[in-house]
Amino acid sequence: MSADSQGDLDEGRRISDEIRAQARELRARGVYTEEDLRAALRGRRLRHFEQGKIDPRLGRALLHTSHDWNVDPAYAIRSHRGGVAGAVLPALKRLVAPLVRLYTDHVVLRQAQINLAVHYAVVDLLEQNERLSSRVRSLEARVRELETKQP
Repeated sequence: MSADSQGDLDEGRRISDEIRAQARELRARGVYTEEDLRAALRGRRLRHFEQGKIDPRLGRALLHTSHDWNVDPAYAIRSHRGGVAGAVLPALKRLVAPLVRLYTDHVVLRQAQINLAVHYAVVDLLEQNERLSSRVRSLEARVRELETKQP
């Protein structure tokens, strides 16, 4: 490695260290970046899932941008029973499923819409709460700073 490239590498490290130090200083004063807020929000949501004893697979699905976690009227028809009953029951269920779905599909689809609306409302409230908490921490840090400057 040439002396110039080593010098460039050292300069890059120095700049990175300065940026990290500035970010630490801002956090100490209660000022957070969007990345910090997103990480805090994700942590808060994970704690809610854990406290609510939510299945970890569902928790991961809720954090994902897809809506695979939501109810689906096209559910699979199967049976946990073995033998003849295990073969006959799903066939009977498939036979009556179109009639049953006439009554259930609109309810399941409405529930899916409600689930999405509540999901987005809760995520929005959590984001707002995290931003407000960040702002409060920033103001508290500022008050402490002003109090220490007073005689």
